[in-house]
This record gives sequence, C-alpha cells and structure tokens, in this order.
Amino acid sequence: MKFWMIFILLIILIIFPLIIVLISAFGSGNSLVFPPVHFGLDYFIGFFTEEEWINSIQTSLFIAITSILFALPLGTAIVFYQNYIEHKNKFLKNVVIMITSFPIAIPPILLGIGFFILTRSVGIHGNWFVLGILNSIIGIPIVYFLVNISLRRFPYSLTEAAATCGVKPRTILKDIVFPYILPSLLSSSIIIFMLSMEELVIALYVSKPTTIPVSVRFWTSIKYNITPYVTSAAVIMILIPIIFSLLFFLIKRKFNES
Repeated sequence: MKFWMIFILLIILIIFPLIIVLISAFGSGNSLVFPPVHFGLDYFIGFFTEEEWINSIQTSLFIAITSILFALPLGTAIVFYQNYIEHKNKFLKNVVIMITSFPIAIPPILLGIGFFILTRSVGIHGNWFVLGILNSIIGIPIVYFLVNISLRRFPYSLTEAAATCGVKPRTILKDIVFPYILPSLLSSSIIIFMLSMEELVIALYVSKPTTIPVSVRFWTSIKYNITPYVTSAAVIMILIPIIFSLLFFLIKRKFNES
C-alpha cells in the first residue's frame, strides 16, 4: 500500500507542472497568472505573431536535425569499430569506450566554457550549424550505447551465412544489419532531438543574439522580461517530442509488420 502511495505521489509530482503549464497556456490577459482569470487562445495567437519566438524554434529545429545527422553515423561507426577490435585489442576497445562516454561524464558548464573559447578563437561563434555539431558530441554516446545494446543480441550467424553464399559486405550491412539496428537509431534520434531542443548550458555560451535557440529564449524571457507566450511556447515544445514519438512507433510498427 505504501509503495502505491509513493508511486502515485511521484506521478503527481511529474504531471503537475505539465498541468499547470497547459492550463496557463489557455489563459488571457497581459500578465501570467495561475489559475487564469479568463480563458482563450490569446497566448497562442500572440506567440505565432512573435517573430523572435518563431525564429528561436526554427533555430532549435535546425540544431536538433544537425545533431541527429552527425551523431547517428558517428555513434554507429564507433560501435562497428569497437566490435571489430573487441577480440584483437582489448586495451584499445576500453579506450574507445572511455572516450565515447566522456561527454556524458563532463559537467555541461565545462563543455560550454570550452566550446565558447574554441568557437570564439576560430571565428565560428554563434552559428547554429556549429551549435548542432557541438550538441551531437553529447548525442554520440546515446547512439553508441543503444546501438551497442542492440548488436549484443544480433544473430551473427546470419551475416556469416550470407558471406558464405557470396553476398557483398555492403549488401549484408544494408539488408541485414541496418534493419536490425533501425529501432535503436530511431530511439536515439528522438532522444537526441529532445535533448537538443531543451539544451541550455552550451547554448548560453555558444549562441548569439541573431541565433538564439528556444531554450535560451525561455531562459531570457523568464529572467528578464517574462511574457505569457512562455506557456504557449512550452505547450508546443511538449507537442513536438510527442509527435516524433508517435511517428517512431508508427515506423516501428510498419517495420515489425514487414
């Protein structure tokens, strides 16, 4: 009984902030209050007419897509390389694991300071493409761990049988290995996308006024000039990963049926 009470309490603590945001987003007026005095769609209408918020969401989308495009192939390549050297050089394998896991172990503020110094020195500070590449460094370990777990259960007898029959390695990779790790790649993409959209620390150091991600826009809006549009933007930020998750499950269902 106590376990269920604790479980229900945890669920309430997790869902309660979302409920507050959802209710507040449908308020009306110039100030942000809870509960709203009047209800309406004023905050959503105002949000979509605010060019700064729209630009920030577009910038974050570009950053997230760039992170995915860089993290997926690099993380997968590291897994394949680790499996290749697993029985040949265990020391090198451990070094690969350590280096790949390093971005997760480092505090984000240290990464932000390092990236700030690097981008300012090279002259690429504030570029959304560069910020996407930097975010992919955090996404690579996610791809590495998920794909590695997937390949641990991979039936290597299939690839051996295909190679015995004279099938080319590229065909084996495309028709046997890739479909097997596809769910892991899709899961990694969703996680990297959500992390990139909400990543704040590195974005604070690397972004500039002309390329402000939506996470930085949230922070500055609440700290310096709070507006009711924060709640409507938060609802949209909640809906984006939900839509991506639904697409993932639909693709996975089609994949399992085929």
